[in-house]
Amino acid sequence: GPAWQYRHRARLSVRHVPRKGGVLVGFHERRSSFVADMLECHVLPRKISDLLPELRRLVESLSIRDRVPQIELAVGDAPTNVGAAEDEALTHVLVFRILEPLTSDDEDRLRRFADAYGVDVWLQTGGPATAQPFHPPASALSYALPEFDVVVPFGPTDFTQVNAQVNRVLVRRAMALLDPQPGERIADFFCGLGNFTLPIARRGALVTGIEGSAALVRRAEENARRNGLAERTRFIVADLFAATPESIA
Repeated sequence: GPAWQYRHRARLSVRHVPRKGGVLVGFHERRSSFVADMLECHVLPRKISDLLPELRRLVESLSIRDRVPQIELAVGDAPTNVGAAEDEALTHVLVFRILEPLTSDDEDRLRRFADAYGVDVWLQTGGPATAQPFHPPASALSYALPEFDVVVPFGPTDFTQVNAQVNRVLVRRAMALLDPQPGERIADFFCGLGNFTLPIARRGALVTGIEGSAALVRRAEENARRNGLAERTRFIVADLFAATPESIA
């Protein structure tokens, strides 16, 4: 696909540098802590690339402009917008990492930005688990694997493949090579959200997903239930680097 499709997960660094004109938004320069100020970026979705100048102005307008160290991007499918242009058939989430509380004026500016440009805004006050929807409050992310009738909800800071289109190819290829059959017992190591576990189960196999993160295992269990695959799946929290056959039996 075109370069605009390459990165549907990204972490933009933010720096307030008055001597360089104010707020800089971009990626770190190679082997450097400096932030490359960007007006566009061809590895971001076009919608977000086009928004970079406005995003810079938004952060500059905040009272805590020097306390916003990063903005994380996550893109999911928007199944209710079937038939829309490709970029509009996606949900774009911007997660603002904030080190101080927002003022009411800051909150108003973020809401107006989200409404004006059709993006969802989340706030992250601490570690990844603190990321929560801000506007709209019901914001949610998911991606679909249509060949396997699977929809995978995820959080913007959860681990997922960077590119949704490439992920579909990966899953399709893995299923073709594995060729899971009804009743087979299959283990999925480092299963994450169930990206491979759920398609395998959809083919009728009984799958055990093993993952080191308890939070991801909880999400995988919920994703299995949402897809009607709970009876064919089970998930175990285990450190696979220290696992033994007995510990993951």
